[in-house]
Amino acid sequence: MKSGQDLTGQPKTLRITKKPILSGEGDMETWRADDAQTHLLSVTDGDTIYDIARDRYRERKWRKVLIGDYDWGFLCTPSLPWGARRSPPPFFEKDEKISLLLALVMGLQHALAMVAGVVTTPVILSSLHNGNFTPGEQQYVVSAAMIVSGLASFIQMTQFRIPYTNYVIGSGMLSVMGVTFAYLPVALQTIATLRTCSCDGVSCFKGDSCDLCTGNLSGDCLTGQEAYGRVLGSILVTSWFQIALSFCPKKFLKKVFPPVVTGSTIILIGASLITSGFSQWGGGTTCANQVLTSKTPCDGNGEVELPFGDRHYIELGLVVVATLIIVEIFGSPILRNTQVIVGLVVGMAVASSVHVTKCEGTKCSKYRFVTFDKIPEAPWITFLWRYTFPLGIYPPALLPMLLAGITSMVETIGDVSATYEASHLHPSGTEYEKSLQGGVLADGINSVWASLATTLPVVTYAQNNGVISLSGCASRRAGYGCCFWMILFGTCAKFAALILSIPNCILGAMTTFLFSGVMVSGIKLLSPPKGLSRRDRFIVTMALGVGLGVNLVPAWVNISGQSNYPNEGNLWPVDKSWSKEYRGFRDAVIQVLSNGFSSGGLVAVVLNLVIPTDEDDITNLPRA
Repeated sequence: MKSGQDLTGQPKTLRITKKPILSGEGDMETWRADDAQTHLLSVTDGDTIYDIARDRYRERKWRKVLIGDYDWGFLCTPSLPWGARRSPPPFFEKDEKISLLLALVMGLQHALAMVAGVVTTPVILSSLHNGNFTPGEQQYVVSAAMIVSGLASFIQMTQFRIPYTNYVIGSGMLSVMGVTFAYLPVALQTIATLRTCSCDGVSCFKGDSCDLCTGNLSGDCLTGQEAYGRVLGSILVTSWFQIALSFCPKKFLKKVFPPVVTGSTIILIGASLITSGFSQWGGGTTCANQVLTSKTPCDGNGEVELPFGDRHYIELGLVVVATLIIVEIFGSPILRNTQVIVGLVVGMAVASSVHVTKCEGTKCSKYRFVTFDKIPEAPWITFLWRYTFPLGIYPPALLPMLLAGITSMVETIGDVSATYEASHLHPSGTEYEKSLQGGVLADGINSVWASLATTLPVVTYAQNNGVISLSGCASRRAGYGCCFWMILFGTCAKFAALILSIPNCILGAMTTFLFSGVMVSGIKLLSPPKGLSRRDRFIVTMALGVGLGVNLVPAWVNISGQSNYPNEGNLWPVDKSWSKEYRGFRDAVIQVLSNGFSSGGLVAVVLNLVIPTDEDDITNLPRA
C-alpha cells in the first residue's frame, strides 16, 4: 500500500475540524492526502496535512470576508433589448454576511441612487432666491443632509429594542433614509413669507431687494437664515406627533390614512415640486416668475445669463433626459441603479465642454455654464453644526407640516412593506408588524434630531428597493456600506461644493425626473387590483380638484407680491384692528389653503372620515 492510500487502495481521506484551529463554526471539511501532496514533497503524518488544512481554511475565510464570490459580470454587463435574459446572481438575505468588498460596492449603488434626491432639497432651499444663504452655508446644508441621511439609515436598519417594552426603533431591514420632499413646498412658502416685507407699500425681500429700501420696512422681515430656523423649529414640534402615531395600531392608521388619502396627497406633493423642477430647467425660478413682465436674465448657470427658456438651457437639460433613457434601455444593473447620478455626470461633462459667445461690436467673450470656483474655497472636512440657525416656531406652518409628517409616515409604511417584498419576505406576521412599528418610530425620531442637526426631516427612500431587486442583495451589510459612503460624501465639503456647481438647467432636468417619480408613487397607491370604488373616486376627484387648482392658480387664495404686504389676497382680507392671536389663526388657515398638497390632503382626510363606506360599490377597471 502506497503512502496516502487506505486499506482499500483509495486515496486516504482525513476529516479535519475547523473549531480547534479557529474559534469558528466548527463544521467539518474533507481533505484528500493527494491534495496535500501538491503543497509538500512528501506526506508523512497527519500533523502536516492538518497544517495545510488550517492555512487553506484561513485563506478561504479571509477571501470570503474581504472579496466574496459574487457574479460581478452580471452587475456590470450592459443589457441588450434583443438579447437573451441572463440568470440573476444568488440572492443574499437581509441577515446574510456578505464580503466587505460586496458590501461597499452594493452600498455605493444605494448611495449613488439616493444622493441626488438627498441634496436636491437643501440646494433649492439655500439658493440665492429662496434662503439666500452664503456659499459656505450652502455647502454646509448639503453636507449636513448627506451626513444625517447616513446616520439615520444606520438607526433605521439596526433596530434597537426599547428596554422593558415590546417596541423597537428601526425596521431592521435594508431601508435607507434620505431628506424628504414632503416638507419642501411648505418650507419654500414659509421662507418666502417670512423674508417678505413692505417698503413704503412696495413688496421686497429681506437680504435682497429690501436692502435698497430707504423708507420704513414693515412685516416679518426675517433673513433667509432666520426663516430657515423657523422652519426647523416648526418641524421639531410637529415630528413628535409622528412619534406618537407610531405606537397606534396599524388598523387605526389604515382607517384614518388609507391609500386614497395618502395617494392623493403624494400626487399633489409631486405636482407642486414639478413646477420648481421645470422652472430650474428653463434657467431658474426667479426669472421664470418674471418671464411675462420682463426678460430678466437667469443666474445660477455658471457665467451664462440668458432669458428664461433659452434653447441652450433646454438643450442641456435634454442631455440629462436622453442619458436617463439610454441607461434605462441599455445600462447594466449597476448603471440602472445609479442612473440619476449618471445623468448628472454626463450632463455636467457636456455643460463643461460648451459655452455661449456674446459679441459687442468687434469684441466677443465666452461664458461657461460650469465654473468650479467654489471648490477651491471649500474646506476639505466638515461636520454637523459648523453653521447653526436660530430655532423658532412659525404657527401658520404647523398644520401643513403636520400633514407633511403624516404623509411621510404613511410613505414609510409603504416603503418598508416594499422592502419586505424585495427582500423575498412575506409582508405579514409578528416580525413584519414589528418592522412597521419600528420603521415609523425611527422615522419620527430621525426627523426630530434631523431638525436639531440643521436639516429637513428624513424618510425611507422607495427607489432603493429597485436596487435590491436588480442586484439581488438585501443584506443589511450593504445598507451599512451605504451609510459609510453617505457620511464620507457629507464630511467632504469639496463634494458639496461640486454639487453646488451644477447649473440650474442640469439640476432642473434631473429634479423634474425625481419629482415625477413622487407623483408616480402616489398614482401607484391609487391603483388597487380591483380599481377604485365610487366612494374613493369621489374623494380623489375632490382632493385633486382643490389641490391642483391651488397649484395652478395660487392667486385664488393668496396674491404674492401685492403692495401693502402682508394684506394679501381677497379671500380673507386682513384687518389691522385684529388681535395678534386672531391674526395668527387667519395666517395659519391661509397657509394651509394656499398650498396645494395641504389643502387637497385636508379635503381627502375629512371626506374619508365623513363619507360612509359601501362594500358593494367596487367597480373593476376596464381592461385595455
